[in-house]
Amino acid sequence: MNKADKIVVLLLLGIGILFFFLKPKKKSSYAEVYLKNERILTIDLHTEIRTYTVNGTLGKVIIEAGEGKIRVVEENSPNHICSKQGWVSQVDDTIICLPNEIIIELSGKEKLDTIVK
Repeated sequence: MNKADKIVVLLLLGIGILFFFLKPKKKSSYAEVYLKNERILTIDLHTEIRTYTVNGTLGKVIIEAGEGKIRVVEENSPNHICSKQGWVSQVDDTIICLPNEIIIELSGKEKLDTIVK
């Protein structure tokens, strides 16, 4: 590999990294809350911020959601990891609270531009 080949490879690698970090991220439209793999709540994230309470395995889990984002405010688990995670807002983001067996998945609604026959 000569010097020109190395420059081309580095240039292509740099462009690829830029596209990866600069691509627009999809905002989520709604969140689904699961308890023990059963959906117990669907939350529309295009509203003002509201508080929801669900009963997890270890007790109440308090969730705040709205304005395109969601977070766990309070929960009863040893390390409080899911409440320390903070706000999430991107499609396919997930908050998992294993001690409470609660999973919150964010999803987006795809809109059709055109239909081709």
